[in-house]
Amino acid sequence: MVVAQEVKTSYYFNVSLSYCLNTGLSFHSKDWMVHAPFILDCGNAWIVRHGKIVPRWTTFSQRVQYFDQFRATGEAGGIWLAGDLEAANSTLGNLMEVSLTWALRFAQEEANVNFSRANATEVLVYIRSELGDLDLHTALTSLYRSSQARQYQSHYYSGSNDYPHFPPITLRSLPT
Repeated sequence: MVVAQEVKTSYYFNVSLSYCLNTGLSFHSKDWMVHAPFILDCGNAWIVRHGKIVPRWTTFSQRVQYFDQFRATGEAGGIWLAGDLEAANSTLGNLMEVSLTWALRFAQEEANVNFSRANATEVLVYIRSELGDLDLHTALTSLYRSSQARQYQSHYYSGSNDYPHFPPITLRSLPT
């Protein structure tokens, strides 16, 4: 089973690399520094999906850069949104997937009277490293405020005198 997982991970890592190379990326170009984190993120995503926790190798700002590059080059028929929105979606989706995958694994182990919670520390380090990225917090705050402004404008221009209440933004510190 481990060999099958390694083959799948290797396959998807190679697909990510091929995607970048087929878009005209050269190993000697400046674009390589933008696309290399994409390859790492894709490879890491498949490693995590197959039960291994790897250190965080990329930052949120690197994700924004490669998604902005995909959007600028028009790859995949122009389906890309702004880099910060794509990167936020990707990061939060990965966090959700990791959290749920490992919560399920721990629950299944505990159902079989195994309370060791092996890898729990690595999972928490991974989650904290993603959630602790200040660029992610800045982007989420900006997206939230942008959403509030749109809601307020649509409500204001509807002619209603009942103004919506928007809760304040607070960024809580991560648990230690």
